[in-house]
Amino acid sequence: MKNKKRFLAGWLVSVGCCWAMTGASLFAQMNTSDYANTSAYASMADSLVKIGQKEEALIFLLHSKDSLEKQGDRQSAEYLSVVRSLGFFYFDHRRGMAKARECLEEAAKLLQALEPQNKTDLAFVWHIIGKSHYFNGRPKQAYPYFEKSLPLWLEAFGEHDANTARCYNALALCYKEAGLYDKGIQYALKAIRSLPQHHPDLGAYLYNIGFIYLSRGAPDEALKYLEEALQAIEANGDDDDRALCLSMLGSTYASLGDGAKAVEHQKHALEMFEKIGDAGYVIACYQDLGRAYRVQRDYAQSLESYRAALVYGSSQKPRPDALLGMAYAYRAMNDQAVALPCLDSALSALGYTRPLQPDSLANRMLTYRALLLKAAIMADKYATGDKNIEHLQQAGELLSDAQTIILARIGALYQDKNKLAFYRLATEGNTQAIDVYTRPYAATQNADWLRRAFEFAEINKSLLLYQMVLENKARRQFAVPDSLGSAEEQLKKSIAEVEKALFDFSQKPPPAAAVADSMQERLFALKNRYESLRGSIKAICPDYFAANAAFPHEDIEAIQADLLDDSTALLEYAVDDSTLRIFLLRRDTFFFYQNRLLDSFLKKQVVRMRWGLYAYFTAPEKNSALYLQTAQEYAESAFALYQLLIAPMEENLPPKLIIVPDGVLNYLPFEALLATPPPRADRFEQHRYLMLRHDLSYCFSAALLREMKNAPPPTASSALLAIAPFYEKAGVWSDSAAMNTEPLRAALRPLPHSGEEARKIATLTKGSAIVGSAATIAEFVRLAPGFRILHLATHGRANDREGEFSFLAFPALADSLEAEQLTASEIYTLRLNVALVVLSACETGLGALHRGEGIIGLSRAFASAGAKSIVHSLWTVNDAATKTLMEHFYQNLRRGLPKDAALRQAKLSFLRQHKGESAHPFFWSGFVLLGDSSPLSF
Repeated sequence: MKNKKRFLAGWLVSVGCCWAMTGASLFAQMNTSDYANTSAYASMADSLVKIGQKEEALIFLLHSKDSLEKQGDRQSAEYLSVVRSLGFFYFDHRRGMAKARECLEEAAKLLQALEPQNKTDLAFVWHIIGKSHYFNGRPKQAYPYFEKSLPLWLEAFGEHDANTARCYNALALCYKEAGLYDKGIQYALKAIRSLPQHHPDLGAYLYNIGFIYLSRGAPDEALKYLEEALQAIEANGDDDDRALCLSMLGSTYASLGDGAKAVEHQKHALEMFEKIGDAGYVIACYQDLGRAYRVQRDYAQSLESYRAALVYGSSQKPRPDALLGMAYAYRAMNDQAVALPCLDSALSALGYTRPLQPDSLANRMLTYRALLLKAAIMADKYATGDKNIEHLQQAGELLSDAQTIILARIGALYQDKNKLAFYRLATEGNTQAIDVYTRPYAATQNADWLRRAFEFAEINKSLLLYQMVLENKARRQFAVPDSLGSAEEQLKKSIAEVEKALFDFSQKPPPAAAVADSMQERLFALKNRYESLRGSIKAICPDYFAANAAFPHEDIEAIQADLLDDSTALLEYAVDDSTLRIFLLRRDTFFFYQNRLLDSFLKKQVVRMRWGLYAYFTAPEKNSALYLQTAQEYAESAFALYQLLIAPMEENLPPKLIIVPDGVLNYLPFEALLATPPPRADRFEQHRYLMLRHDLSYCFSAALLREMKNAPPPTASSALLAIAPFYEKAGVWSDSAAMNTEPLRAALRPLPHSGEEARKIATLTKGSAIVGSAATIAEFVRLAPGFRILHLATHGRANDREGEFSFLAFPALADSLEAEQLTASEIYTLRLNVALVVLSACETGLGALHRGEGIIGLSRAFASAGAKSIVHSLWTVNDAATKTLMEHFYQNLRRGLPKDAALRQAKLSFLRQHKGESAHPFFWSGFVLLGDSSPLSF
């Protein structure tokens, strides 16, 4: 990604010149033995700069500095003036950033000692030091100086001033370069709010927000800001900025997969850059054009563009990004012999050596991608005839280093959104790496390659949730002082509340802009306080931070020993648009299956099956034609998916299965897969479901399952808390009839059976039930830590774009007309120690699907908060049927059955009691168990 210098500009030093004489004359008259008036010489230097005599100006400044040092006068205002001017000179004319920093650091100390009231000059000096670090590619060293200058700008100019806005903008770009994307966006938005109205920098700052969103892997968000930026820039008439914005729009379209628009924008930008004559931007634009053509699969044009970047930049340092782009294109053209030298040159330019030192790499993500590509090419060489085992060994070493780079980077981040942004970029290589490992297995039948493939897949599943769980574990293990721990928890809750309010605000017609600005200001202040507090905790408890940044290595033998017995197997899936891979682990054996798919076949079948399961029951108008059509779609797709996902391993499956899904499989209830095609699609009680043969449970990853199983047992004395906020007493109801007439738990209407469900379950478990208006969020949050089981019979709603804003609904407060919402982001802040959470509501297992991480939503939030297991739903559920199913489930738990068996037996009981339409899998298969399946004690 290009560094846009004009968008960090605006503060260039104008030291001021009050001398009218020419520099040449002064230089000719200078008496080297007379240095009395050093400040005059400094001003002469400024005059010389203005008429282009820079070398002479530098001599004047160095002469003045040397004179004062010989006189021992290094604490005077004159010396301050000289070293400050010299530092600005080195910076402005790129004569050495290290020299500039040395002079300006000395100037800053003198300013603080001699002119403590001169806050503006001090702020400016710190600004330039920060910029010198930034231009040297050292953002982590830069932003402390910008942060030191910010309060001084605020004191001198106030919040709404261009100087203050520029400081916020500089911080935004520094945080972006450091990979702290969430914080970068936070500061970029702050810069816009601080900018005076109609300021010409508005387009630049909007551009920066788009730049950061694109860097964090969110091209949809980037596109909105970049289009707005282009309008502002065009109104301002700046061709340089317009070319930059067009180029970034081209990069955004490439990330969205729109090669045609990407090429169009990059070509337009390139024409403008060539007219402007800025070589650096021309080179970068050629590189981006190469990528745009690659997205279009026009590899010849892609190579031509990358070559142009290398030729244009031949006098500059090597271009690893262009070399890597060429390697991708050559591999796509099956020219591996040329791709490899390109990769080797790119890796050399990036500073890659073995043994790997991640901190020494010039660019971690470029190195990561280059390593993955080279590993794939080495595996290609072996597979296509050159059976040299060293190719495979080298591929394995490259993949190991790639994995190390990712884990080291993610472990260094603490903000979840930053981790997710980085992880989105990293997971693009997961399936490629697994493919590299499994192909040599196919050639050699060496099981060690399969072990490596599984371990790579496993450690890349739900990695971020795993780290959240480890953080909670570390909190229990290491003594964080109560005062700091409580303050951290309160700040996290406050941040979640404000983020929720901002999200709600964004979903409604906007009132005055000041409302959003006020919320953004509060969020900005809270996040800064939170970061400061984290620094205090880290200073006191470094072991706590070290522990929660660690990622233990997972291996097959450990998983087999810790999680499996003779009756249990783990089925882990890895999928992409073209390939399905299945790993089956039993206690003492290990199996693998791979199937090449066509045209997203798996995704299409999952969509068909889900539509067949719930489309009829959620339709505004029901009719017999729709009923039969959906039944047939379900039957066909459920059998097709069984053949894909289960049949290849069928002979080796024991009674209990632990499913680790991937991608679209997270939306699938495996229980409802069909082992045989049914004679009649609508005779649901007669279907041969997978559930008839196996107890099933699910988990995010095997590593996470082990953490959830090994979590300390709940210590609360009370068994169960059941919540039913929308209970409204029903009349005389028949459950079977109600299944077709009662409301679904999607619309925020009364749920007549939810209160009965809560009370019955509380009676069965000797627990407590709160129903109706008494069941508020505040009451739930207050009581939840005191129970071993939490049961929520309410409305739920998934958010498939912003999963952290999926929510459980609670009744409106007395002064509001809208229901309260307990969002996933708020659940993350809870500290629970519970054996089971039952989310008896709609869509509680759904949310935003992120490759590798799975579904971001309510279940994930409860797992992070401390639940050992969760029962959640995969679609909109029926009130009456849910009540019946849950009563059976708890009766089975009371009998001592493990959770997976208890849920399966509840579904089987439901099937035995219902026929025809009432036995439809819509009513019973949507609830699945996630996590530890151990039995409960009451």
